[in-house]
Amino acid sequence: MLSSAITGAIDLFSLAGITWHHIHHTQPQQIFDVSLCSVDKAPFKCINGIQLLPHKDIASVVTADLVLVPTIGGDLTLVTENNQALLTHLRRLYDTGCKIASNCTGAFLLAEAGLLDGKVATTHWGYETPFKQRYPQVQLDISRLVTHQDGVYCSGGGVAWLDLVLLLIAEFCGEQVAEETAKAHVLDHARTSQRAYTSIQQKTLHGDMAIAKVQHYILTHYTENVDIAVLADIANMSPRTFSRRFKAACEMTPQQYVQSVRIEHARKQLDITAKPIEQIVHDVGYSDVSSFIQLFKRWVGQSPHQYRMRKTRG
Repeated sequence: MLSSAITGAIDLFSLAGITWHHIHHTQPQQIFDVSLCSVDKAPFKCINGIQLLPHKDIASVVTADLVLVPTIGGDLTLVTENNQALLTHLRRLYDTGCKIASNCTGAFLLAEAGLLDGKVATTHWGYETPFKQRYPQVQLDISRLVTHQDGVYCSGGGVAWLDLVLLLIAEFCGEQVAEETAKAHVLDHARTSQRAYTSIQQKTLHGDMAIAKVQHYILTHYTENVDIAVLADIANMSPRTFSRRFKAACEMTPQQYVQSVRIEHARKQLDITAKPIEQIVHDVGYSDVSSFIQLFKRWVGQSPHQYRMRKTRG
């Protein structure tokens, strides 16, 4: 498990209603009573070697307002197979009205427990394909940083637990307390998408060599007008067969893939250069700046200007 996703979440919940008031010399108020639980109260070692000692055996928890499942730091198959007892307790507590949440790959445990069936969910963008393969009954939306439906919450990759915990603080205590907690701990309380962190490289891990050949062509010709007939010829297929095969391999249409490659190159230029946005737009193969900005915002969840400025906040 990822220790920061556990201890960090405990800290943020525990300090809601505390830190802000200490800073302003007003009366603090403890809002959350937080406990670390495991099956049989067994200690566990996180991936960085830190060992954590739980407060309780989860079997002893009869009722709770919220259970948060952290990031899985090990082999997903082994972890889900070896934690059937935990899954039973998650289902039991959910049936009592307890809200259940997960960070990052912790969503695999929620899905394994059946708590995400028919619901919108998210997880780390790098695990989109295995999640969809294992849990087709879940409506996975990898663009979302946080999802919630019917008392089940999921957050995206890495430290998205920050966004999840702030959302949960707002759900339980109101937006003002969440905003005060974010400000007191110097956190951005406005993120909604993890598209800004994804990589198009994930779409090449499918094993279809004919489609991979086309992808290589697109990666070297993305600034040009890429015609579907030309791409089909490279794959030695009819346009109709090629379009169907490409979507099956990459989970997007050829046109969407071209757009994603252009967006990724634009992101790189925004990250490492000071070029004007208008120049970057033309560099990646677009002539209409306004249309590109709208496209960028749909893909990334932020405008090019917002994306560039995210590294200079503070």
